Amino acid sequence: MKLKTKNLYVRDYMESDLYNLFFCMSKEDVCRYLSFKPYKSIEEAQKELNIRLKESKYYAITLLNKKYIGEIYLSKDDDAYEIRFLLDDLYWKNGYMTEAIVAVTNYFIENKGAYKFIAYVNKNNIAACNVLERVGFVKIKETNDIVYEL
Repeated sequence: MKLKTKNLYVRDYMESDLYNLFFCMSKEDVCRYLSFKPYKSIEEAQKELNIRLKESKYYAITLLNKKYIGEIYLSKDDDAYEIRFLLDDLYWKNGYMTEAIVAVTNYFIENKGAYKFIAYVNKNNIAACNVLERVGFVKIKETNDIVYEL
């Protein structure tokens, strides 16, 4: 997949993403609310990149100049697509993730027959909650995580 928006490309991962993936996911702030710890080595990033290259669930987000800035993950589970996302902290508060999520959900609706998306977000991750609400996701449940649906 390769989508172009006003400011971004959302595309399949490539081998050349290795160092940018490592740089982004080795940061404490970026990984604070994720289910994994920041990468400690380039080898760890290579292992994760290999997974992203094989599975069509992970999509790299780049600026139009091709600079890697984050990722979106989509996986079909029963009748919904689960969506997860992260953005390099250098690019927070620019509307990039909002733009990427709109593009990806529209693509999946138009090309994959998707009609329902779900996201599980740590309740302390206010920025992610705001992004989801901005693009139309609705909070349906709250425990340790907040469950959103579109």
